[in-house]
Amino acid sequence: MPPIRKNPTLSDDLISEILVRVQVKSLLRFQSVCKTWLSLIKDPAFVKSQLRHATTTETNQTLIISHYSKPDEENRILLFHIDSREIEVDLKYPYSRDEFKYVPFSTVVGSANGIVCVAVDFINFKVIYLWNPATWQAKVISTFRVVHDEALGFGYDVIDDDYKIVRVVMQPSFSEVYSVKRNVWRKVPDPIDTPLEGDFDVCVNGFLCGIGDYGMMAFDLNKEVLNCGIKLPVISVDNGNDNENDYYDDFGDGIDNGVDYDDFGDNIDNGDDYDDFGDNIDNGDDYDDDETRITESNACIIEFNKSIGVIILRDTGLNADKKVYMCTLDDEACLRGGGVEASWALMFSIDLVMRAYITHGYFSNRDLQIILDYADVWISCNVDKREAKIVPLLIGMAKHQYNRHIYKYTESLVSVEGFRQVDWNGGDDDSYKASLYLYSLC
Repeated sequence: MPPIRKNPTLSDDLISEILVRVQVKSLLRFQSVCKTWLSLIKDPAFVKSQLRHATTTETNQTLIISHYSKPDEENRILLFHIDSREIEVDLKYPYSRDEFKYVPFSTVVGSANGIVCVAVDFINFKVIYLWNPATWQAKVISTFRVVHDEALGFGYDVIDDDYKIVRVVMQPSFSEVYSVKRNVWRKVPDPIDTPLEGDFDVCVNGFLCGIGDYGMMAFDLNKEVLNCGIKLPVISVDNGNDNENDYYDDFGDGIDNGVDYDDFGDNIDNGDDYDDFGDNIDNGDDYDDDETRITESNACIIEFNKSIGVIILRDTGLNADKKVYMCTLDDEACLRGGGVEASWALMFSIDLVMRAYITHGYFSNRDLQIILDYADVWISCNVDKREAKIVPLLIGMAKHQYNRHIYKYTESLVSVEGFRQVDWNGGDDDSYKASLYLYSLC
């Protein structure tokens, strides 16, 4: 009879290396395995390791969306999988079911390291929450009276390891920033502009960015300074006499969407023939004198390859024809003020034949996903191959598309001091929430 082997024992380091690769939902359940695992999973060093692994190895990216509902529907906050184009889960809300007499309107303001900032409008008040949907924990930050011409933004200050909320109000004019570490609001110099859409578009490398009346706005989260009037690329009107063969010579077959080109246009232009265009994009053709007026419906700031980019949708003046331009910022020095002028480089342009508005854009797995409003499709652009194609939305997602408040989301264990458990009492997995309070005495 062979000798009985003892149960194999894994080192603590190996257990930790395995667990950082496990989904947060499972990690919360694993806290009930034993005290050792409970202590490990709650350790701040493990929380940072899990977040670092999630952000550096993430291939299947997820978006968090606050859906603008119809009058007869509840407002929803959803997780959407970019690659499969499917809704992963309805997250409910950052508050318990009995906190409000009815389900108020909720808007996602931003997302960083698994922490989501949500603004909840209730009667004449706006309640600001910080929320980790993966751990079902949240905290009320502040309550304000609802005002017009207000913009909110949320991001992570990597230098101070701090999460910050920015609030810009035009009437009366003031701006302020909330620090999670200090747990206070601090007034900053009065703004001269506010984002057109009402909230900042994106946080990139410590800068909250959006488009205002006078150009791009950038709030430096570390220095807590708002810089306005940063020059955007100015797009001139094409006279419509482009030779389609020129596009095919440079870019092969152009847009490949598997449907008739009449629905979309038939080329993608990466702008290789463009000069560094400064005030105008110029490829050698004649342009009219009028220029694009940047508005919330035709442009947005995005993160592209860990840098700042802008997507601009331009009417060509031919029927419903439009053209999408994608430009990137050459140097972030202009975001810090000091009179440094912005310099932009054109990445590509796409002819588009449909009624649409730009909602947002995301860079995922070497592809740029351009999200269109009032259209049941996205545009997927492979920048390296200079190809673009139409990506139809699945039926479940199509009805949730009419919203600009969309941000990248990374599942994490990150917590904020003052977090409390959210009890919605009707989630799809009550055993999951109950398991957060359990651990064995082994």
